[in-house]
Amino acid sequence: MVKGWREVSIGDVTEMVGGGTPSTADLANFDGGIPWLTPRDLSGVHDRYMAGGARTISRLGLERSSAKLIPAGSVLLTTRAPIGYVAMAKNSIATNQGFRSLVPCEELAPEFLYYWLLINTSELERHASGSTFKELSGRALARITLPLPPKWEQRRIVATLGSLDDKIELNHRMAMTLDEAVKTLFRSWFVEFDPVRAKIKDARITVLPKHIRSLFPAKLVKDRAKAVPWGWSVKALDEIAHFRNGLALQKYRPRNGERSLPVLKIAQLRSEKIGEERASSNIHSDFIVEDGDLVFSWSASLMAKIWCGGRAALNQHLFKVTSIGNHPEWFIFHWLHEHMTEFRSIASDKATTMGHIKRTHLSDALCVVPSDRVMRAADEICGAMHRRCIAAKSELRRLARLRNVLLPRLISGEVRIPKAEKLAENAT
Repeated sequence: MVKGWREVSIGDVTEMVGGGTPSTADLANFDGGIPWLTPRDLSGVHDRYMAGGARTISRLGLERSSAKLIPAGSVLLTTRAPIGYVAMAKNSIATNQGFRSLVPCEELAPEFLYYWLLINTSELERHASGSTFKELSGRALARITLPLPPKWEQRRIVATLGSLDDKIELNHRMAMTLDEAVKTLFRSWFVEFDPVRAKIKDARITVLPKHIRSLFPAKLVKDRAKAVPWGWSVKALDEIAHFRNGLALQKYRPRNGERSLPVLKIAQLRSEKIGEERASSNIHSDFIVEDGDLVFSWSASLMAKIWCGGRAALNQHLFKVTSIGNHPEWFIFHWLHEHMTEFRSIASDKATTMGHIKRTHLSDALCVVPSDRVMRAADEICGAMHRRCIAAKSELRRLARLRNVLLPRLISGEVRIPKAEKLAENAT
């Protein structure tokens, strides 16, 4: 134990609060404005401080269930299905029964407890029990111990880590905003044809400058049974992009001393985090993905993402999608998303254990392609935002890597504050 630190049990330094779910049979229990979390709300990328989840409950729902209001600053921990999702309450909030929330005492900074729990999922799971699914009981959680520095040192530790997390969260929000802006323009111009329809009605498009407005025709025509702007065309997805399937990478394990790459599978694409599995780096470049590459999972969990998790080897069941001709990546990406609901429906109808789509479905998925002049104008706007989005995600990953290196060392006392502060300052 570091000098001045002591070992404490979670039960000695926190008050534990359970959660509950009102009856879903009575709609009066929900949509009442009281923030309410389920483990699913923490399953993806999220900020440290959570203000609420996908649903709210009513005052009646709170009173009718075992859910309780938890004060701002409490640590929200999932203790079943799964164990170890963690966040902090930005405001007063309630949770379902999948949580055991922790209200820290005066000597424990909530952020210090949050960071300790964040890197100790395996310790939490070790104390869980159950045959059908593992659950961490309140009694078992209370007995788990952690090292506790003096309060002043806790504050400096969490300030150092928090400065990195602030930048990580800023980059995440920036990337989401940029992606949403590209999506909005894409749908307006290429799906709804707003500028064209406005010109047909002889309406003034005040949001578009004159030189952009003049690029759009004032007439719709038929192409492949679709109404499209005059001078534009309809193409299939596989006419605007190449879809390169990944390899069965279990056949390409690195030999002793051989350089290797992390393996990108569906699970890693979903979480946007690379795992421990490795493959030989001596594979064709067609099967290597870099930051900014478009990857499409065509089997099991169908999704398309711009990969920003670092250089990796592409596993089977994933397509590396590259442009044919002058169709920008952002344009292909958003057309893939336009067809994703249809693709998922096709996959769900499969009688096999793993639903998927075939290449013929890519040929059936039609995309409206504008004139070269409109495409160039769109790319000047959307291409710039798309590149900034990729840069924000790549910066996010770099900062997260540093945070993940510092976190266990700071929390354990292995690295002391002055050195960590300097590293964080240089990174941000």
